[in-house]
Amino acid sequence: MMTHSAYKIPVWDTITTAWHKVHGSKKTFWAAIGVMFLIIIGIAILQGIASFIGGKVPANIISGIGNAFLTILEFGFIFMGIYRAANLPINYKQLFLALNWQIIFYLIGLYVIKFLIYIPVAIVIAIGTMLMPSMLPISMLLFIIAFIAGLIISVRLIIALPLVLDQRMKPWDAIKTSFEKTRHNFWHIIGIFFLQVCIIAISMIPLGIGLIWTIPFSLINFGLVYRRLNNQASV
Repeated sequence: MMTHSAYKIPVWDTITTAWHKVHGSKKTFWAAIGVMFLIIIGIAILQGIASFIGGKVPANIISGIGNAFLTILEFGFIFMGIYRAANLPINYKQLFLALNWQIIFYLIGLYVIKFLIYIPVAIVIAIGTMLMPSMLPISMLLFIIAFIAGLIISVRLIIALPLVLDQRMKPWDAIKTSFEKTRHNFWHIIGIFFLQVCIIAISMIPLGIGLIWTIPFSLINFGLVYRRLNNQASV
């Protein structure tokens, strides 16, 4: 039996499997996007009414609440990608799955911890910026170090968010689990998302028409990466 440390997420098979799962699901993803668009319009209308009646302050309050609400809804797309990756039924109502106080509380905690983790990277960038242009070589070296460190952290934290959403895992536990599950898959994850970016870029060439397929594909691909890393098995 394959041990946890030996598991390597397959790059090409993950990409092709995610692409095949787009078939029969893109209408549902785009229905959810349509619902999101209508909600955005509704918030904009409310903001306009608030501005007309009460001025800038109530309009800004509506805007802040609306942006927070939309951010939470965006996590619903991740739910849909996770469900489709596991061959579970999906529908536009899953857009609202993150509207749960426990999940919201855990998400806030997750982003606070991630912010703290990235502070050393931000400090290196700040130092590099201060040294420009008088010490350009050192500045460039610091920027390269910050980029590499940021990339490593981002890859190692790749499944922390879906762990919180899907399993309602506590923030610190999600971060530790993500670091553990991605330990031997750094370059495999880089390869998967590099190919995803290439596919999306190509799909945008013909007037962006290809995005009809590649937006659902990107969500399913992320869900599949999460499923495979977390379960250490093909889905």
